Amino acid sequence: MSKTSLYQQVIEAVEALSIDDQRELINTLNLRFNLRQRQQIMTEIKEVQEEYQSGKVKFDSVNDFLEELDIAFSETSPQSRGRETVSK
Repeated sequence: MSKTSLYQQVIEAVEALSIDDQRELINTLNLRFNLRQRQQIMTEIKEVQEEYQSGKVKFDSVNDFLEELDIAFSETSPQSRGRETVSK
């Protein structure tokens, strides 16, 4: 006797619904998904604001970010580790 996964059971239950009920279920799930996603974003925003207020996070200009990115990239490139790259 094979055990059907919960996911498969849900799929089968949804497929047993009428087209209208499936459409309504999809709309309901989309609304709930969007709400959960919005709540997650708001939680992350609050966390960043708290970190900023406590001094754990600083905001720089885009140019500062790009400069730091260039530095980090140059430190991890093969040339910076004494390796030569092979060009075709």
